[in-house]
Amino acid sequence: MLQQIIKDMYIDPEILAELSDEQREILFCKMREEQVRRWKISEAEHEKKMKKAKKKKKKDGKSVGWLLGADNNEWVWVMGDHPSDFKIEDVLERERLEKANQIARKEAEAARLKEEEELRRKEEEERILREEQLRLAREQEEIERKAREEEERIKQEEAAERELKERLAQEQAEEEKRRKAAEEAEQRLQEMKVKWQKAAAEERERLAREEEARRKEEERLKQEEKKRLELAVRQKEEQEARRASMEAAKRKRDQLEREKQEKDRQARELAEKAKKIRLQTEKERKALEEREKQSKTELKHRVEQLYDGLKKTDEDKNNMAEKDRDKIEDIWKVQLRRSKRADTERSQRARWAREEIRRSRLSGNFENLTLDEIYKQGLAPEEKPIIRPASGMPRPSQPVNRNDVVTWYKDDQYRKQAGISVDINGSRPAKWFHGVIPRERANELLQDKKPGSFLVRVSEKVWGYVLSYRAHDDKVKHFLIDASGETYQFFGADPSQQHSVHNRLGDLITYHKVIPISEHGKEILREPCGQEGPVPDYFDLFEDVGKGQSTSL
Repeated sequence: MLQQIIKDMYIDPEILAELSDEQREILFCKMREEQVRRWKISEAEHEKKMKKAKKKKKKDGKSVGWLLGADNNEWVWVMGDHPSDFKIEDVLERERLEKANQIARKEAEAARLKEEEELRRKEEEERILREEQLRLAREQEEIERKAREEEERIKQEEAAERELKERLAQEQAEEEKRRKAAEEAEQRLQEMKVKWQKAAAEERERLAREEEARRKEEERLKQEEKKRLELAVRQKEEQEARRASMEAAKRKRDQLEREKQEKDRQARELAEKAKKIRLQTEKERKALEEREKQSKTELKHRVEQLYDGLKKTDEDKNNMAEKDRDKIEDIWKVQLRRSKRADTERSQRARWAREEIRRSRLSGNFENLTLDEIYKQGLAPEEKPIIRPASGMPRPSQPVNRNDVVTWYKDDQYRKQAGISVDINGSRPAKWFHGVIPRERANELLQDKKPGSFLVRVSEKVWGYVLSYRAHDDKVKHFLIDASGETYQFFGADPSQQHSVHNRLGDLITYHKVIPISEHGKEILREPCGQEGPVPDYFDLFEDVGKGQSTSL
């Protein structure tokens, strides 16, 4: 299947979705290599055509030639081989030193930005303090202006009160004069009354007129007295109102004076605070200069520390890589020894089985050994299955529908016992084997399982299987298994690499229970994920097949 994809330089999006990240990277590299190979062939053909079509060189024509070396080939400089080139240790040394300088500069820049932010904050506080002082000064001027206006108003009211007192004194003097005039008039009236008593009747008419005049004069005096009383009441009310106004003005003046004193106190406090802040800022600026000098020294020490740390980290990584490489090499050696031993034992059992069959046939006695027993015990050599394409036509590059997949499994994979576990009790589907189920169903089955759980499902997109694996980061990975040929291998695996191709699907699963699927992911198959529900999802794969065998569902 991989060869067909590389040949067409196209992969179906549905098949691409089934691939894991590692398999996609392998496919990309393979397709890129094929592109480079085709480009090289095209370039070679183009050069051949150009050489054939090349015209003869002119007499005075110019040309470009390559500098040749001692071997009469193009002179090439391989970087690192020349004595003047930098060694890899020197390059790594320079990289570590540059990285340490970058980290130290970043730390110093962060510290400098922090200090600048602190200085900006203090400058902002000084600006706010100056604005507050200006505001208090304006408020103090406003209070003083109001106090001056209030004093002017109080002076005006006092002058008006003095004028009122003088006017009241003049009115009282005039009233006293009128009262004396009235008393004199009363006295004259009394005298006139006496004279009237002495006068005769003939004078009564005149006296009546004078009596009338006196009555009118008394009424006029009563009205004047009433007006005088009303004026006195009104003047008294005005005096009370002026007195209350003056008391309110005095209270307001006292309040303004207290506010002025309070503002003066606040202004003094702000001035003292501003002075302290200026002193503190100056002190901090000097300390900042000292810290800058000290930070340069610390930066140098920090660079050295980071450089030592990076160097030690690289050395630890190299040591760990060496240990891992040795450990993997030991594991490979152990696996190789086991594999060779198992191959030897398998060959011995096969020879023994063939000898037993030959002796039984020669003697005609088949009671001691049966073919079923030989197959159950794995003594007989495996027969290669015969692939029979549907309707006598070649199988397409990928299945069209689910029925094609089921037919392919029944005709081809069942004979290879793919997904079937064989033991002394018979054969049955392996616990990790599942039918044609989608990716979403595989994710649901592995969702609550612990890391290392896995299952193998029949793919509906290609002639093969998909191994679904629950990783340690709670993600489910899907690896495509190519079964289009006679063997089983992960999509994109190199057939020339040892243990990358397996004759049985079960051998591939068993192998990766010890060896990780990918070096990057470290996927070890630990716990198989079985069926859920009363009816297994592989029921249609084993329906009406293998009736003569003891496959148990």
